[in-house]
Amino acid sequence: MSRNAFEELRVQLRTLRYLGVLRFSIDFEKCLVRENAFDERIAWLYLIGIFGITCSFLSYSWYYPNHFVMGRHNSTGNCYALINIRCCSIFTLLVYIQLYVRRCRFANLLQSMLRFNQITGCRSGALKFASPYFLHLSLFAICMLNYTYGYFAAGVRVTTIPIYLLQYGFSYLILGQVVVLFACFQQILLSILRHYNQVLLENVKLGKECAGLYENLRKYNQVMWLSHVEVNYCFGLLLLPITGFILLITPSGPFYLVSTIFEGRFRQNWKFAFMSLTAVIWSLPWVVLLVFAMGICDVQKEVSSFFHSL
Repeated sequence: MSRNAFEELRVQLRTLRYLGVLRFSIDFEKCLVRENAFDERIAWLYLIGIFGITCSFLSYSWYYPNHFVMGRHNSTGNCYALINIRCCSIFTLLVYIQLYVRRCRFANLLQSMLRFNQITGCRSGALKFASPYFLHLSLFAICMLNYTYGYFAAGVRVTTIPIYLLQYGFSYLILGQVVVLFACFQQILLSILRHYNQVLLENVKLGKECAGLYENLRKYNQVMWLSHVEVNYCFGLLLLPITGFILLITPSGPFYLVSTIFEGRFRQNWKFAFMSLTAVIWSLPWVVLLVFAMGICDVQKEVSSFFHSL
């Protein structure tokens, strides 16, 4: 499992590295994660750049709010869209700050995850690492194409459409990759828990004084500590702004539907069909991301099933 899984994790971690987060030197053979001075400087420069771009977007939307107006939106929809674009900048910056401040803790967590992933020998689990990654990239492409047509059809200024696409596209890319990394960690934890559950049950059947029982219990406790303390510490506050922003932006699809279609702004049948499809897909990538983040944790169920089987 380790080779295939590491190959897929390399792609995931390389993507995050290009986005300016989790810039570590990783030795996948020895499962070592280190941060050198160069990576720290680059991470700092990324953070400064994101801060500067965020302040520029916020200043531009504050002084020129009329540039973000959708000509075929009602006033309520335009106000809500302006709130969304500003909150998107703020929440993305908060995520970057948390990732930078806790980068050392993330390095230790990643190193532990790589070592635990090397223990399990089941090859079937390795194929699951690619699914969330490519699902997110597919949703990213759909999101950008849908936004491009939707903003153009809604009457947004041509010079403002790239700002919408850059802000939402980059935010969806970075926030989604964080959720994908969380999903990979959950799969590793679930796999290693199943491994130790099976080993401990076999040891219990052989007898309480089995030589490997106490060592396996010690490792099992390490996995439990990693799951309930380290992962929660690194991802708990990180997923909070992500979840908050997704819940904020989710109603934008219905708002877009009400503001453009239900008010009779598109009377031609083909335009009505296209705008209906655009409104349906408008918030879909964000909703899928939220469902994906909230529905991937089966670690607690695995722990409960182990204690029930004793």
